[in-house]
Amino acid sequence: MGLIKFSALYMAGKTPNTQTYKMGLSIAGLTSGVDGLTLTQSRAIAARLKATAAKKNGLATPEAIAQWATKVEAENKEWTAYWIPFQDQIHTIRDGQSHNNVNGPGVNTAKVGEGCDLVLHWAHGGGFIDGHALQCLFFYKDLMKTLQKEHEIRVDILSVAYSLAPETPFPGAVSECVAAYRDLVKVYGVDPKRIFTCGESAGGNLAHVVTLKIRDEFPELGQPAGTISISPYFFAPDPMEFSLFDFITPLRCVHFTECYAQNDPKAMASQYFTPMNATTLAGLPPMLVMVGGVELFRPSIEKFVTRVQGDGGHCEFFLEEGRAHCWCLIEPASTEEDRVRAKTAIGDFLAKYQTKDLE
Repeated sequence: MGLIKFSALYMAGKTPNTQTYKMGLSIAGLTSGVDGLTLTQSRAIAARLKATAAKKNGLATPEAIAQWATKVEAENKEWTAYWIPFQDQIHTIRDGQSHNNVNGPGVNTAKVGEGCDLVLHWAHGGGFIDGHALQCLFFYKDLMKTLQKEHEIRVDILSVAYSLAPETPFPGAVSECVAAYRDLVKVYGVDPKRIFTCGESAGGNLAHVVTLKIRDEFPELGQPAGTISISPYFFAPDPMEFSLFDFITPLRCVHFTECYAQNDPKAMASQYFTPMNATTLAGLPPMLVMVGGVELFRPSIEKFVTRVQGDGGHCEFFLEEGRAHCWCLIEPASTEEDRVRAKTAIGDFLAKYQTKDLE
């Protein structure tokens, strides 16, 4: 039904100007029927979509993944993540390997925090109920290459495999992400000025919440150099209207909240549930907040940016008109030019703040 309705709107010229027919049809297809799915069904469909994307990008086998990422965890099992070290994708040598390539075939030997200029502490999206730490591995690879080519910056990524709701409700994901940041600083010895907290969707929420936790409870760790969030999900209380132009639906958001907060009013009132609950957003590192022009969360994201700026913080706002939620991470929802612009914006932000004294 959604596909037919979108096609009719497109023919009538009532769809976003920059959203192509193929792009909009893909989004409408993803939206159709999702509201009636159980958690198990939703996770199964998401897994199939991610597997298809991984196959397309040559990252569908354990051997292919192992050339880029290694599973790491805290000694006390407090957190688990995937370490994705820098690899030189620009300069090739005779045997086909890369200069300064830390990985052999299927083997990752890089130590966490070494051999790089910056570390991106990344939290993945998925509404807190789904997703995987390597679901955007193709994007991480391309981002590393962009940063090396445009800014000569070597970036490593620690992608946190935080526990999902409803099995692990709030504040489980927050605690694990904060613990991973703590260990980057205290165990692996990474200077916080070399760390940026990052994430998409639910992970964008976590990227900002980690800095709130550091400000309020762990100032001795030091704030990261900055925060980057792509389409952050802030559990906005404002009424949200269903749209065929975005694949996130209001009913799915209700489900996300129920799973993560367990209908606990105290949890939903916490500033660590969403930074929108914070009394002040002052004292946080510089931010780059990225949003699609037609996504459901745009109003809440714009309110967040306005609040940060009103509290004296530095927040850069990147808007891609006509694009849906997390557009630059989902190939059917974006063009190659869209993805290049997004990676360039991230690279420019990292380059601007990588050596800035924030104290």
